[in-house]
Amino acid sequence: MEKIPLLLATDEQMDIGFDASANFMKRVQEGAYADISEYLANDPDFRNAIPESLWESVASGDGIYAVPAYKDFTVQWAFVAESGLLDKYNIDPASITDFQDIEVVLEAEKKEGDRAPLMLTASSWGHILMTGLLDDYDSIDELRYAFVNQDEGKTVQNPFKTEEFKELAEIMYDWNQKGYIHPDALTAENAEETFRVGGLKEGTGITNTGGMDYNLDSSLLANYGWEEVTALPTMEPTIVNANGSVFGIYEKCKNKELAYEFLKLWNTDPEVKNALYLGIPDQHYTVVDGKAQRVDNWDKLYHSRNWTTGNNVIAMLTVDEKDGKWEKYLENVKSARESQLLGFTLNTDNLADKQAVIESVLAEYMPPLMLGFVEPESGIQQLNEQLEIAGIDEVLAEIQSQYDAFLAGK
Repeated sequence: MEKIPLLLATDEQMDIGFDASANFMKRVQEGAYADISEYLANDPDFRNAIPESLWESVASGDGIYAVPAYKDFTVQWAFVAESGLLDKYNIDPASITDFQDIEVVLEAEKKEGDRAPLMLTASSWGHILMTGLLDDYDSIDELRYAFVNQDEGKTVQNPFKTEEFKELAEIMYDWNQKGYIHPDALTAENAEETFRVGGLKEGTGITNTGGMDYNLDSSLLANYGWEEVTALPTMEPTIVNANGSVFGIYEKCKNKELAYEFLKLWNTDPEVKNALYLGIPDQHYTVVDGKAQRVDNWDKLYHSRNWTTGNNVIAMLTVDEKDGKWEKYLENVKSARESQLLGFTLNTDNLADKQAVIESVLAEYMPPLMLGFVEPESGIQQLNEQLEIAGIDEVLAEIQSQYDAFLAGK
């Protein structure tokens, strides 16, 4: 992707290109991509094959400038616990509906004696923030210092000045005092080296399931050494911007209509999709009970990913994916709420320097606060003082200006 700006500046023929998020929207504004909305207006079958909320995420003004990858585009932060532990202590997953409810699980973990109840390290602070606040707020481009209230929806806020953040910090401080957080959590580079090597089993973790149980599949189970895990979400699934994986037709393309037809085929024909995603049958993968089993050294022969190759939901499942994975996800999407920020992409060109300083402040002050090692009131005060010195007010003002313009154009 680093070469794209240079290639766009030349006369080299370019038809279709992969892009993502802010870089994509920046290139849209620079005129790099062709508007395909007219093609889509005359092609309802293709338009309807991908959810409208995804098309909205690649729109600018009245135009649509790419085909978004139809993939997991919901956010749902959750605690993750070993299913066997929940069964042992008769903990009903349905009883866990908000952040503080997870304490009953942490109490059970502590009773086991050989566990670190919350498997957290200093790098986990962002997960705590998202799990604790995204039931009330939407995060702008996943920034951890610019939120919009889900109900009010118009004002860009510093989350660290909200009452909800204060309550979250108080919960974490209380949990630390009760021994739910490992005393070495702040200095540990990762949980495996500090906790597992020390003889402790996995406790409760935090992850973004994306509203899909399949995200708790093989990789997580292998890492945790568990037979089965259960997600305990503290927020409802939320549809967020989905322009993190898109394919657009370049304005310099000499045959835009043909390029559009290829993108349509790519995103509606499973055979074409599988070729781009999995490669050639019997050379890059074999079919086992209707699922793809990649050959040995596959990544050296044909390295590709579902989320970067168009429509995920029509792809053949791999052997480590659960049956009915996408059907279950699509059912989940029906109940998901739309983020207040759907369709908004932040231009950070004028913010990069201040953002870097803000991130350094967060890296220093947030881990001890979010892991409960400092008293909340003084910790929050010190954090906000340093953020103001770093220029957070100016950054939020610029974000607000862009967001106001976005709202005015909706």
